[in-house]
Amino acid sequence: MYAHSENERSLWDKWNAGGGPQYPRDEVVRFFFRRFKDENNRKKTRALDLGCGGGVHTVFLAQSGFETMACDISPEGVKKTEQRLAREKDKSLRADAFVASIEEIDLPSASLDAILSVGVFECTLPGVVEIAMPKIADLLRPGGAGFFIFASDKDYRVGSAQNPYVRRGFTESDVRSIFTASFAELDINRIIRTEQNQSIELNEWMVTATK
Repeated sequence: MYAHSENERSLWDKWNAGGGPQYPRDEVVRFFFRRFKDENNRKKTRALDLGCGGGVHTVFLAQSGFETMACDISPEGVKKTEQRLAREKDKSLRADAFVASIEEIDLPSASLDAILSVGVFECTLPGVVEIAMPKIADLLRPGGAGFFIFASDKDYRVGSAQNPYVRRGFTESDVRSIFTASFAELDINRIIRTEQNQSIELNEWMVTATK
């Protein structure tokens, strides 16, 4: 276990206890429905929600027919994910949820078809994503894909004293350096949205990385 893990778990237990997103991101829905169009094949498609938080995307994956796994550094987040699944009307929904940080996932190589991570990388300590990415890529089968959304260096949350959970933003150079060595194909895009009468700007990377 990394030395920082216990402190990190406490921090993210506190965040997860306070709530979290209630609906899946539109970008996530589009990616999975476009990439995996055949509903019959989804039951044989294993997808991991990496840094699942309260489980809103985990539930979406399970509802959409994927063989779903989910992990988070926070035991509270994993518990909320399981509770969210249990509240669904469809009692057959299942997800294998477990506690793990992004650099400590204990799964076999080439065991996943898709990895999803939303709003996680910007919340890590320096160097963690760089350490984790080769391991994340190793989990994917050939042709498998990761879909990642995370803050750029231009996002208003980066460096804000009001948001201690966002530790870093990524430049385009960072993104290419982190992903290029581990994936055969990259599709790198930005999501830019203003809020509060255009006074703040949400500026995120949206990366599809194919093994």
